[in-house]
Amino acid sequence: MWLTAITFLCVGYGDIVPNTYCGRGITLTCGMVGAGCTALLVAVVSRKLELTRAEKHVHNFMMDTQLTKRLKNAAANVLRETWLIYKHTRLVKRINPGRVRTHQRKFLLAIYA
Repeated sequence: MWLTAITFLCVGYGDIVPNTYCGRGITLTCGMVGAGCTALLVAVVSRKLELTRAEKHVHNFMMDTQLTKRLKNAAANVLRETWLIYKHTRLVKRINPGRVRTHQRKFLLAIYA
């Protein structure tokens, strides 16, 4: 029983070895069937874990939606920082260079995004 279990599960410790040709044949057959069953088990589990066609479409749709949302937010940030730079340089009586520089940095980060 020990030899069958170890051979079927493809562990093969080698502590028990058959001596007869019949025992070796049974052990060889048991090992081949065990390898086949393991391969089938792996194939079935991987098939269950992969996404179906509909799930792939939903996943791609969601990723496109998120990408579009990030792109719109980045464009809005560029416009906002442009307006704030204009506001702090042209629409005020006294220009605050620190504030302008801050918005310029944010503007460049928004463009980069």
